Amino acid sequence: TPPDLVIAATITAPEATPALASRVQQRLGLAGPAFDVSAACAGFVYGLATARAHLLAGDATRVLVVGADALSGRVDAADRDTAILFGDAAGAAVLALGEGPGPVVEAVVLAGDARHADILGLGAHVYMEGRQVYRLAARYLEDAVRQVCARAGWAPESVALLVPHQANRRLLEAVARRLELPFERVVCDIEDVGNTSAASVPVALAHARAAGRLAGGQRVVLVGLGAGLVHAALALTWGGTD
Repeated sequence: TPPDLVIAATITAPEATPALASRVQQRLGLAGPAFDVSAACAGFVYGLATARAHLLAGDATRVLVVGADALSGRVDAADRDTAILFGDAAGAAVLALGEGPGPVVEAVVLAGDARHADILGLGAHVYMEGRQVYRLAARYLEDAVRQVCARAGWAPESVALLVPHQANRRLLEAVARRLELPFERVVCDIEDVGNTSAASVPVALAHARAAGRLAGGQRVVLVGLGAGLVHAALALTWGGTD
């Protein structure tokens, strides 16, 4: 059954309108509603949460969620905080209701703190107050993981694999320490891919799957944080297909 709803998470769509989701839908020959979600580096997790809500409301039976950003052309080469960090990528997932072998969404947490909306963003170029973002991001990512685990009825230390937004390795190491998780349980591919904004979580998840790091019954948490400061986490029980 083809998807009857398309959601694209992006902050770098090539045109203001129509939505990137509509362009994806057009190229795939799909029909039905399509719209974009703008939640920066938390965008893919926001997209999954939005897809889940539409499925539970009965608005759709199968949802294609895309995370895609092209940031390499939006950095200032003279800005040491951003010039070497960002890349271009895309990833996607399909969500549906019902029983099956795939991963099961157990809980979702969406959050934000607009008091810090000015320290990270995208205008003519990406801009970031690196030290302040680092300090806040470590706390908010930890909080999101703890909250989604609580909603799922899990202890944070029972998470087999944490798939975070790939901001930088030092931040991911700090989050792992705060959660008392061995870093071996954290997916980190930033050395190969860079920070790809809304694409970073699905790309990291795909890399983990390809590396054989996912197994049926594992507890997996996806977590992202981006400009806003918006953050989100989603808890999955991995299916038996890997």
